[in-house]
Amino acid sequence: MEISVTVPTEAVGDILSDMSGQRRGHVQDQTQEGAFTTLRAHAPLAEVQTYSQTLQSVTGGEGFFTMSFSHYRPRPRPDRPAGDRQVQKGRRRSGLNSRTVIRVQPTGEDCGQTRRAPGASLAWRNT
Repeated sequence: MEISVTVPTEAVGDILSDMSGQRRGHVQDQTQEGAFTTLRAHAPLAEVQTYSQTLQSVTGGEGFFTMSFSHYRPRPRPDRPAGDRQVQKGRRRSGLNSRTVIRVQPTGEDCGQTRRAPGASLAWRNT
């Protein structure tokens, strides 16, 4: 979404940090006219649906914004921890895909016995 935000000049820092930090927005332009500053930015729709509440809170009701559709962009994938990458690499080497289910059968004297975890109200059964 393309967003145009007009706020009092004193609130520009708070709006910039909110837009680029919490809302994953990218500020494109900033112009000042008198006591007000207009910011033009791009941000995902999911992040700006509740923006009016934040804007009113930060500016004391003096700021306003307009929003229009800009373009589609694929949602970024969250960074995976290094452990997940290692697991995926090992699965590929073994010829397993992400949907392959690996079942581990317990061995030893606990097979077929129900045990209760210390301090827990649930029990599990090794089969």
